[in-house]
Amino acid sequence: MAVNGGSLDINFDSNQFDTSLQMHHSLTGDVSFAASGQISESGYFHTRSETERMAGAVSVDGKEAGYFFEKQLENGSVQGLTLWDAR
Repeated sequence: MAVNGGSLDINFDSNQFDTSLQMHHSLTGDVSFAASGQISESGYFHTRSETERMAGAVSVDGKEAGYFFEKQLENGSVQGLTLWDAR
């Protein structure tokens, strides 16, 4: 599975996050993952839907964040880990 693009936006003022990943593999074609929600005061965030779930955290200094994600497909699932640095 190749990641073709993605983003992670964090608004510390409102404790909100928004993320997306665009992936591709010859067996699955294009696969998109997207999630948004609240970040706790301690820096943890998570979401779950019928076909997607993710859980992650922001580093203490706010310069990095990472998360585990899973997306259910018709015949299996895609799982992965991300690591984002501040820019």
